[in-house]
Amino acid sequence: MMGKGTLKHSFASCSSSSLTLSAQSVGICLGSTLAVIKANPTIGLFWNVRGLNNPTKVSKVKNLLKQQLPNIIGLSETKKSDFTVQSLESFTTYDNFAWNWLPAIGTAGGILVGVNTDLFEVISWDIKTYYVLVSVKNKLDHFCWNFVAVYGSSYKEHKQQFIDELHNLFSHTALPTIVGGDFNLVRFTSDKNIGNIHKGRAAKFNDWIN
Repeated sequence: MMGKGTLKHSFASCSSSSLTLSAQSVGICLGSTLAVIKANPTIGLFWNVRGLNNPTKVSKVKNLLKQQLPNIIGLSETKKSDFTVQSLESFTTYDNFAWNWLPAIGTAGGILVGVNTDLFEVISWDIKTYYVLVSVKNKLDHFCWNFVAVYGSSYKEHKQQFIDELHNLFSHTALPTIVGGDFNLVRFTSDKNIGNIHKGRAAKFNDWIN
């Protein structure tokens, strides 16, 4: 629900069961392939789609988006470098959607973010190596906030660069922010079946979260 400078919603498949986004808040969605930011209507959705270069996969993504009807969409690991206007329009039933993306490198990575401009005014876009950030203003109550979709590097040699970029993210904005996507990092040994993790990277990741 939107109103009076506060967004209240729950994550259906996140580590946090509920979250309130207020004037000085940061929400981080971890640990799920699909996360829906629930409200009435649905505010947004993060999803690691693991490729939009397969017709069957694309059809499944379109079907879920049309079922959930999110007003902000963050799709990670698209594995695509470009999108046509026609393909973007086919993802949602809304008439007015603004899109931007971080191209994949070959078939690795890639992020696609879309915003329903009937509900939100897009203030600005910020595209870095590992994330796409859109700053929006709710048209109903003029509340401003950030939606950030991330895809962390799966390569060990680039993970520190990703963590550094996460830290720098908040040095450039004072707006309340929701961050979600595939971080390709773990916090605890219990997050891995074999219990073998890089404790140094986990500590740095937890430091950013905390």
